[in-house]
Amino acid sequence: MSRTPGLIFLWTLSMLIFCPAARAASLLEEFPGLERYAYKEKKSPFYLGVGVSPAGFSERKFLFSVSPLQFHYRSELLDVEAAGLTIGWSQPKASYGASQFFLVRTVPKIRFFDVLSVGPFVAYEGHLFRGVTARLRKGRQIAPYERFSSAHYAWGGVVSESFPLANGRVFKINQVFLQQRYSVRDAGRGWRYEYEREEIELEDKLSDLEPSKVFSLEIAILF
Repeated sequence: MSRTPGLIFLWTLSMLIFCPAARAASLLEEFPGLERYAYKEKKSPFYLGVGVSPAGFSERKFLFSVSPLQFHYRSELLDVEAAGLTIGWSQPKASYGASQFFLVRTVPKIRFFDVLSVGPFVAYEGHLFRGVTARLRKGRQIAPYERFSSAHYAWGGVVSESFPLANGRVFKINQVFLQQRYSVRDAGRGWRYEYEREEIELEDKLSDLEPSKVFSLEIAILF
């Protein structure tokens, strides 16, 4: 008999928890017109995203990249990629000009229709050219040779189309136009790059390393 009060308490608690929900569900099934008056939890405007760019083109290079981490905010007016990371590879005609690169980016866009949004693309990018060695020189000050790398801010624009998926996910297609701005000559503050292979400094060779205008197509999933 000592267990009876505990069992009564558990039975009462279960009735309080489950019966109202079951009653509400049965009422909505019996009177579907009431569904529009029922409380619905507001959908969060914040999303995580992942993306891939299978095709990117510049004046002299082909690019492939992935975007493993994106943070988005979406409302009726705004479609903002607050922050995103892109990792990629570029391949020019000359093999020594191949590079690995990264972008840390932000893409604030305005929604013009349910599907279409447009805005600027602002990023900080870095490039590593594994087939090229260079050193820094400033007058008589000379650094040792190492794999050549260069970084700078870049900017451009984005046209984006968004399509709703099941479970609140969003499928996005981005057309990205980007102007690279890193330098292959001037390292800043009086320093300049000096290449181990002197022929690379010739204009026709250096052009395979230089920044250029880039167009890329990116697809992404937001969840």
